[in-house]
Amino acid sequence: MTETLTVRDSAQRDNLTRSVDFRAEPSADGLTLEGYGAVFNDWTEINDRSGSFQERIAPGAFKRTIGQRMPVLQFDHGAHPLIGSIPLGRITSLTEDDHGLKLRAKLSDNWLVEPVRDAIRDEAVTGMSFRFRVTDAGDTWEMRDGIEYRTITEVELYEVGPVVFPAYDSTSVSVRSRQTALALTDSEVRREVAALLAMSTDDIRALADDSPADIAAPVDDHAETVEASATGHAKTRTRNQRRALVARVLTLEV
Repeated sequence: MTETLTVRDSAQRDNLTRSVDFRAEPSADGLTLEGYGAVFNDWTEINDRSGSFQERIAPGAFKRTIGQRMPVLQFDHGAHPLIGSIPLGRITSLTEDDHGLKLRAKLSDNWLVEPVRDAIRDEAVTGMSFRFRVTDAGDTWEMRDGIEYRTITEVELYEVGPVVFPAYDSTSVSVRSRQTALALTDSEVRREVAALLAMSTDDIRALADDSPADIAAPVDDHAETVEASATGHAKTRTRNQRRALVARVLTLEV
């Protein structure tokens, strides 16, 4: 038996994220990202503050929003400790077809985005996710055999992009500290940052926590000026010390 329900006041409507499996199609230039950010009519179990229910995205749900403005292309919803909310590139095409929301984007060609591009190419990143708001009249509810079903018919799309773990606790990192900017002036540090970008947030934090005590202090204005010895030669850090230092910088609270 099917029963039509009114919209539940307790159901979350804003700042929602949904994910799908993703595999990037190969591109000749290595900078073009293509895939689906959402799939239509795919029932998924959702557990939020209002309880458990089944949910699907209906065809046409994105039609209005993509006609109004283009969403931002981000990695891990802006939660990566270094990239933060910096866009990965520019979305060049966003359309609906019979399968879902099809995305085409041009990724930025710089050292910051390069590890993300490599991870996508190597299929280490297998999720695509989007963040959105359900409009006031943008969903319908039904009860079938004691289970609630939600069909989303219209959304306002904020951002879309690849994610390492499609399901995770979202954190927001939108501003990088002055210490990070100072650390990036050193070419060796930049190389370590590029390597660390391929690691997960938890692995970076673990590296910072396990770093030796002699580099435990936060980076200050003179962090990259290594103290000179009595012979006049500058002291140099080992690679492990640089990696730990970079990890400390990336995990500073700002």
